[in-house]
Formats: sequence, C-alpha cells, structure tokens
Amino acid sequence: MNNKLPKFWTKLFHWFCNDQFAEELQGDLEERFYADAEKLGERKAKSNYRKEIIKMVRPSVIGLKNKVPMIIRTSILKIHFLLAVRNMARNKVFSVVNIFGLGAAIAVSLFMVNILYTGYQLDKHHTDADRIYRISNYIEANYGKNLYAASAFPLSDKVRETIPDFEYVTHINNSFRPKFKINGVDVALEGLYTDDNFLKIFDFKAIVGNPNSIFDDINSLIITDKVAERLFPDENPLGKVTEDGFVVRAIIESSQGKSHIPFEAITSIESFKKDIIPALEGWTFYYQDFTYVKLSAGVDPLETSDKLEALSEEINALPSKSEKKFQFKLQPVIGLVFAEQAISELGPTIGKEGIYVFSALILIMISIASFNYTNLSIARAIQRTKEVGIRKVVGSTKWQIINQFMIETLIFSLLGLAVGFFVYQYFSPSFLEVASDFSNIFQTTINTQIILIFVLFAILTGLIAGIFPAIYFSKIKPLSLFKSKDKSKKLSFQTLRKLLVGFQLTLSMFVIIFVTLIIEQRKSVLSAPLGFDQENLLVIDRTKGDPKIILEEFRKIAEVEAANLIKGLPAVNTDGVIVFKDTLSNDSTTVVNFMLSDNQFAKVFSPKISRGTGFSESTEYNGFIEVLVNESFVNTLGLDLENVIGETVQSNDVTYKVVGLLDGISGGNLFSYEKPSLMIANLTPNNGNLVVRINQANPNVAIDKMGAAWSKIYPEDRFQPRFYQDVYESAFSSVTDILRLFSFLGICIISISILGQLGMALYNAETRVKEIGIRKVLGAKMRAIIKLLLKNTVVTLIIAAIIASPLAYQLFETSFMSEINTSFEPTAWVFLKAVFGLSIIVAGVVSLLTWRTARVNPSESLRNE
Repeated sequence: MNNKLPKFWTKLFHWFCNDQFAEELQGDLEERFYADAEKLGERKAKSNYRKEIIKMVRPSVIGLKNKVPMIIRTSILKIHFLLAVRNMARNKVFSVVNIFGLGAAIAVSLFMVNILYTGYQLDKHHTDADRIYRISNYIEANYGKNLYAASAFPLSDKVRETIPDFEYVTHINNSFRPKFKINGVDVALEGLYTDDNFLKIFDFKAIVGNPNSIFDDINSLIITDKVAERLFPDENPLGKVTEDGFVVRAIIESSQGKSHIPFEAITSIESFKKDIIPALEGWTFYYQDFTYVKLSAGVDPLETSDKLEALSEEINALPSKSEKKFQFKLQPVIGLVFAEQAISELGPTIGKEGIYVFSALILIMISIASFNYTNLSIARAIQRTKEVGIRKVVGSTKWQIINQFMIETLIFSLLGLAVGFFVYQYFSPSFLEVASDFSNIFQTTINTQIILIFVLFAILTGLIAGIFPAIYFSKIKPLSLFKSKDKSKKLSFQTLRKLLVGFQLTLSMFVIIFVTLIIEQRKSVLSAPLGFDQENLLVIDRTKGDPKIILEEFRKIAEVEAANLIKGLPAVNTDGVIVFKDTLSNDSTTVVNFMLSDNQFAKVFSPKISRGTGFSESTEYNGFIEVLVNESFVNTLGLDLENVIGETVQSNDVTYKVVGLLDGISGGNLFSYEKPSLMIANLTPNNGNLVVRINQANPNVAIDKMGAAWSKIYPEDRFQPRFYQDVYESAFSSVTDILRLFSFLGICIISISILGQLGMALYNAETRVKEIGIRKVLGAKMRAIIKLLLKNTVVTLIIAAIIASPLAYQLFETSFMSEINTSFEPTAWVFLKAVFGLSIIVAGVVSLLTWRTARVNPSESLRNE
C-alpha cells in the first residue's frame, strides 16, 4: 500500500466536485485506485484514476456555482458599483480632481497610443503584406557609411533582370509636383512617378475611375480622395487639368494612416523618363528613386538578400560608378516606420528610439496620474478606514475590499477616459497642424479597433492607479480603527505621500524649465545676426519661364533697390553639398554646404564681407568659378585666412576661386550655422528664388508695382511675395512644432500636479480645521495661519527646483537644441522665471484653500470639543 494518489488530480476533484458528494465519490475513487494498483500496477492505476476524475466533470457532480470567485458574482459587483458611486457622490471635490487628473494623463497618452498603433498597422492591409519589401541601400563614402531609403535610378530594372525571386518590382520617384490653379492660386501636390506594378503590390481602393488607365497615357494622373475633397468639394474632379497638362483620370483612397508612402497624386514613370537628364540615370544619384518588391510565394528572404549582396558587388565593380560602395538590403514594409532610420525617407519615420520615447511618455503620464490618485486616496484614509473597518467587522474579506477599491478606480478611469477622449477629439485636427511630421502615422478618424484599444488602455491605467490604495486599505486591522487616538495619530505612509507629492512637483518643475529654455533658445535664434541685412528683403518663388525677364522688370521700378536670382537662401536652406579635400594633408575630406547666386548677391543681401569683394560683373568663364566662403570653410580646409582671397580649391575637377570672405553668413539654417559654406557665382540658377530689396520708405508702393509687373508677364500666376524674416522663421517650424508639443505635454503634467496639490490642500485643511480654530481662539492672525500651512509646500517647491534645474539643463544641452549654433547661454533669470511661475500657481492654490478654511468661525469647528 505504498502507492500514492496523484495529488494534483485529487485537488482538482475536490475543487469542482459538489461538497455533498465529495466524500463518498472520493472513497469510491480511492478504492478503485488501490485495486488497480495491485492488479495492473501503479502507472496504470494513476492513468485510470485521471480518466475517472475527468468523467466526473458533469452537471450532476460539479459544484462550480459555489466556486465562482466573489469578483465575478453579479450581486457583489452591483454592491461594489453602488458603493463606488455613493463614495464618489459623497466626496465630490476629490472625485472631480481624480477624474480630471486621470483624464489629462489619458488625453496625452491617447495621442501616443494612436501613433504607435497606427505605425504598427501601416501597410498590413496589402495582400500578402509579409512578402513586400523595400530595397534600401547602405552607401559607404569617404565621409562615412549611411543607410539610404532611396536608391539609384537603374536599380529597379537591374533587379528585374538579374534576380528572379520577385513576383513584382516597382520603381517610385517622389519628385512629381503637379499644380492645380484654385481661385487664382497654384496648389502643389506631393506626387509620385511610378509604374503599373505599384498598384499590383500596394492595395489602394479605387473610388472613381480606373487607376490603371494612367499607365496608358503619360499625361494622366490619379489623385486621392482627400485631395478631391479639399480642392474640388462641389465638383467632379475627373477631367480636371493641372498647370502642367496632366488630366485627372481616377480617384483612389488616401495613404494617410494606411501606408508609410505619402502621396497625393500618381502618374506614370514614363512621363518622368521622357525629360530625364543623363545625370539622374546613372548610379551616382540616389536621392529620389525607390525600389519596392514583392517576393514570390515560398521564396526565402535570406537567400534573396545573398543575391542582393552579389548584385552590390557587381555594381561596385562598374567603371562608370563613383568611388562610393553600395550594399543593398531588404527591409519589410510592415513596421518600416519603426525600423532603422534612413536618409531620404519617403515619409516620416520615428525608429526604435521613437517607440522608447512614446512609451516613456505614456509611462510618465500614467505614473503621474497614479501618484496623484494614490496621494488623494491616502489623504482620504481618515474617512475610508472606518468604512473599511465596519465592512471587515461584518464579514468582508480582504479580496472583497480590494475588489471594492479596484472597481471604484476603474470607474474613475473610465470617466477619465471620457474626459480625455473629449480633449483628444477636440485637439486631434490641430495636432496634425502642430506635428505635421506625424501626419502619415496618426489617424484622425476613429474606428472600432482604436476605441477598443483606448478602453483597454483606460482599464489598464485604472488597474495601475488603484492597486496600491486597494492593497493599502485591505491590510488595515479593524481593531485599530476605532481607537480615539487614531483620530489625531499620523497615518502610515505619510512619508510615501510626501515623496509622491515631491515627485509630481519636481517633474512639473522639470518640464516648465525645459520648455522655458526652448522658448528662450527660439527667441535667441530669431534675433541672431545672420551676416546680412534682412530688412526690406522680399522672397518670391520662381515660376515657369525665363527669370531674366521678370528680374529686369523689377529693376526698372524706382522703389526696388536690387534684385537677384538665388538657389538656396542664406540661414534658411542650401542647394546641396560639395565634398572638398583638405589642402594640407590632401587626405581627409570635408562636406560643405553650397548656394548658387547671380552676380547681384552683394547688392541684394548687403552681406558682411570682411575680406575681398562680391562677385564680379563679368559673365565670362576664365577656368574657375567665383565663390564667397565663410571662415569655417577656410579653417576646415586649412587655408590661410590672411591670404585666402585669390586662393583656388577643387572638387570633382571643378576649380573654385575665393573672391570674398563672408562674416557670419551660412548656407542652411542655424542647425548648420558654423559649418563650412560657400556661395557659388552662377548667372541663372535653376529652380531658385527671386530675392528683391525694396525701398524702406515706400514698401507698399514697391510691392504694388512689382505685382503689376508680375501680372503682365505671368497673368495666370498669383504674385505671392514673402518677407525674408517670415521665410527665416518658417525654416524653424520644426522647433516651433516641438515647442508646441512640449508645451501641451507640460500643461497636462502641470495641471495634474496642480490638481493633486488642490486635493492635498483640501485634505490638509480638513484634517487641521480644529487646530486652525484653536489658533484663532488664541489670537493667531490669518497671515500666520496661511504661512504655517504653506511652509511645507514652499519647502517642497524649493527642493523640486534644486533637483529639476540641473536635470532640465542637462537634457537641453544633450538634446537637438544644442545643435543650434547661437550664442544662447541660459542665465539664472531664465531658471528663476520658470520656478517662480510654477511656485506662484501652486502656492496660490494652497493659500486660497487655506484662507477659505481659516475663515470658518472657531465656534463652529470647536463646538463639539
């Protein structure tokens, strides 16, 4: 009789079996087990024992109705729900503070959740999406190795010819910019040149017309439904003609929120090929062409990658190719926005770092809201502990107490979701205006899946926020709750409560200091010297036709002082980069920003030229091209600063002669302010801007006359001049967008903290009302009482400022803002301004509530003593 019953199966039987039959049936099972063990052996006996127990799982035996956990009993849930609602109604202020605190945190988190969810859903709707890849390109040059999303123009044809693994290969070029004239204004669209395989690889539903018809006529195009609604709300878009003669043949659904490839219009790649210049057809240009493939069913991507590696070696061996080395790589389109970030991406990507940033923001917001809820729950412990004690005395279990508080928190969280969702819906349209870079990975429309994710997120937030208070109250011992000394005794967890309050204020202080630093940096950027006189400068986008004609007309106007044609605007953007070798070592290389301008540059911009002159009036080529350079260029290339005028440098067999040294001017915006730059003399740069200096005395007269001259030459095009300062500010739109995002985030964090301070102030006033009454009876003044209750808050604010200031400054110094090359150095006043701003708000809230409590007549607060 050494055979033992299987413990697990025995316990399982007692769990599901009705108590009335358990003992009798267990005896029968044991008798059968021991009999089988003697006849058949222990192994066979255990097998039969398991089978018999499984057979017992039938309605006449099981007793699950007595085993259902209390948490899912309908009657108990109803009681918990009613108690939660009653407690919320009884403590209205605390309830409102908690709901709006959770709502603010959830509102911010919903934006992050939307971006992460949409990013992971992009391109999943395509048929066999797991077989669709982009062929990206690692390019190794003398200035490093970088991953490019774009590839050279011939790659798609080369892949079709040499690798048979693909079902479809498509070529995309993103330089298509069709223009519609709407109410006299040219509206340019972001378009793609592509082939008929594009619509075979990617599934975009046709709304009107036949999208494939554009590949039979190179003068046809497709537009998206959003473009049709925006440009032709009350018209049929089919048959509409662009300024370049393209005819709308079909409308398809927009890629926004569906694909990582942003586009508003599509036309045939053949219309691009007919006008392509030879330089764009080779292997040396890889900025605007993209190759996408769909693997044939059953093909192993690893084997295809090996074939691409072999193709890379073949291309690198071509004598016509430059010294740069290619390494082709397959990247799956699913999850591409979170993959390794590449240069020349078609649309916005955020990489793995973006996942970490957004996840961290969600975690921070939930943590703040949870701390807030925990703080206020502990603060209400005086009221709730007696309620818990009574419930325990009458028989409530620990789990029932936990369930009660968790349900209460979930109700708060779902109500917070309602508040947060309202805020989310209200700000969603403007969010894309503020953060246009996220337009393709953010859905403004709401579907069932997103709503379900939002609800699950709110429930998760409620569980996280409520678990600690629930456990805290469930551990309270009933006998210790009704002693009179507990009324005045300090509650446990007070140290934790103070730490949580301190953390909230420190985080709020950190955010407001960081945002203030960005604001001051932006002010410094906009007021920084640019190295030329930007006053009274007008920028006009060049239109079709010969620019010399309109320039001559502008120069005839008395109020126009000078006009020129330029490609790349100083302190705004460049025309590109040129690679130069160090003149001393002839070994290392330097990447230099360059701009092109006609010979009127100095007259128009009035640059500070510390040595030399501007461009000469001569247009003859004498074996070199005149350039103006900045000091960084001279130092980087190892030229002699004192004798730089007349020096020549070479790049790609082109000789450049330095004729002037620019003081402070730069190619590109202030992110590249101190980088090497040069202005190249070019009589008629292509695709540039017209820049005009007008008379300061009569700017409006000058603009009117220029408009009249423009209308004579370009009657169909609207005259749209912009002041240089406005163009310069728009170059920093990314900084402005980030500032707005951080400001929104900061407002939410600070609001949650202030709501928490409001709740804690109410708690302090409520628990010290008798103390205040006694002090007033003894002659204390209102000012002394407010000072007493405000002391702890002031100390916490000082500690928060001491901790947050260096942390905010460190983040500011290591963030992208440090790349802006200005002379901005934060002063003590910048930090004090942020600290005082938050301190005044917090101290004001606490003082107001203290004042309201201190006004109570002592006879009312002490009448029962």
